[in-house]
Amino acid sequence: MVHLGMLLLTYAAVVCQTSLADAVSARGIVPDFLALVVVVAAFSLRGASAVFWAAFAGLTADCLGSSHFGVNMLIAVALTYSIQSCVGTDWRKSPFAQLSIGFVMIAALVAGSIATQLLLNRQTVIVGDLLPTAFKIATYSILLAMIVRLGWGIVRRIVPGLKGTSRTQYSNRWALIDR
Repeated sequence: MVHLGMLLLTYAAVVCQTSLADAVSARGIVPDFLALVVVVAAFSLRGASAVFWAAFAGLTADCLGSSHFGVNMLIAVALTYSIQSCVGTDWRKSPFAQLSIGFVMIAALVAGSIATQLLLNRQTVIVGDLLPTAFKIATYSILLAMIVRLGWGIVRRIVPGLKGTSRTQYSNRWALIDR
């Protein structure tokens, strides 16, 4: 079920990246919706699942762009793997850690992607121009994610069917018949 959710999230990010990006741009800064999928994969999944979905989102970003193939995928996998191996599970559950590390992940993904593309095209990388752009995109993407997260929390409180209800888990599937 988690993988279906990640597939739907990636699909929604692709739709937003292709159709809403120009509509929600602010002063020429466009949020990176697929980078948000990488952040969600790094924080909500574990192990190989997180790396797979980060690779899938990175590969999707490579397919949407007109640049060298595999750059975004490689950077997304490296960032997700580093989060999986260096950040403990308690820190991954913290909203402040998700916000701050997510910001750094998106900035690193954008800066790494732009810098790698420039280097592969044999152009000069000017860090003074690269970092402010990456920080603006990361800030806008994180703000957009916070708005969506808060909106989803409000919707979950209003609509009674979306609240997290506890489901009884049975270790033995025949336990229902014995009752």
